[in-house]
Amino acid sequence: MPSGEKLPTLVPNHTRVPFLLPDRWSRSHRRFQVASSTLEIDLRGIGKLYTWAYKERQLDLDQHLSTRDLYDPVILNSLITYMHLDCLNKKTGVVTSGTYNTYLRAISNFLQWCLYLAHRGGKSEERNWSLARKRLEYDEYFMEQYIPVRQSETWQPLTYEETNKIRNILNTSTVFAPETRLRNWIMFNLALELGLRRGELLKLRLDSIPRGRDKKIKILRNPDDPHDTRADEPNVKTMEREIPASKNMLQDIHNYLTLHPPAGRPSTDNPYLFLSTEGNPLSVVQTHEIIKKIGKYTDIENLNWHRLRHTWAERMVDFYIENKVDNYIDQMMYLGGWFNPQSVLRYTRNANAKASILWQEKRLNRQEKEAQFSFEEHDFTHSKRV
Repeated sequence: MPSGEKLPTLVPNHTRVPFLLPDRWSRSHRRFQVASSTLEIDLRGIGKLYTWAYKERQLDLDQHLSTRDLYDPVILNSLITYMHLDCLNKKTGVVTSGTYNTYLRAISNFLQWCLYLAHRGGKSEERNWSLARKRLEYDEYFMEQYIPVRQSETWQPLTYEETNKIRNILNTSTVFAPETRLRNWIMFNLALELGLRRGELLKLRLDSIPRGRDKKIKILRNPDDPHDTRADEPNVKTMEREIPASKNMLQDIHNYLTLHPPAGRPSTDNPYLFLSTEGNPLSVVQTHEIIKKIGKYTDIENLNWHRLRHTWAERMVDFYIENKVDNYIDQMMYLGGWFNPQSVLRYTRNANAKASILWQEKRLNRQEKEAQFSFEEHDFTHSKRV
């Protein structure tokens, strides 16, 4: 891309010319939702769709989708059969559910995008309600085809005692050198306060930090940034956004940027916020070692950056439920940078379960007060079972 961003493309073996619609879908739509590595996996799934269309249906799919819709249960059933065989593990005879479901989600997303003639370079005269109905048909069909998988164990959020223990280690102890103590303090609190992913932390630049009266930190993608010298470049996986930070957080960042070393940020022209002591952008490995060291000295098991994001999500849901916010899922999607509501539910399972138990207890208490019933005691010594 002109910005320097590199994107995978889907090409047929016989021409080596990229397929038109998948290329347009990935450039104008999907690349803004996922990281490049995920986009590559999605395109492999769509490659299966094009291979099936050519081999099984003798269709030029680019030409077919440019003029009409693919939705027909008979045709799609043929696709599902093909995908089952393609994702079959030859040793076990079982379909690899993770790969199969991932490919099917990508195909569903692509086919729904193709419904809109404007996406294909034309002008649609079809009404929005009709397009929405077709999208729902695709959604319902593919939802029935996914292979159910066991839900992974949810990360347990940090308790407030554990959080204070970590902050004490970062703030007062000699676990970290003076050159890294303030930087690590800010990284931990940013992840916990704003729910940032590790890649989003490492991708923060000086132009992400608010100025003047602005209090919002900008989460920008900047993929394949020429200023990013890291061999393993971190990614902002999903959507860009702006999130307000607390006054204390902004003051800590201000101190980090203005204080002279060793406490402050190394003096360098590098645009990234978090730097190593040598003045290079902090790497993924170094960031992993920081959180690993914190876990070691606080005796907190399974501590990682992802767990901080879970903690943020659980506490946000607690706050929303306590304040009776009805559309908190939509708000969480924006703040967390998610496109799919199901992603929010995976992160907030514990908080929702806790809230459900509390509401059930309230309902039972109310029911007992209203009914005031109890079971009468009898002598059942000689009773017979009927």
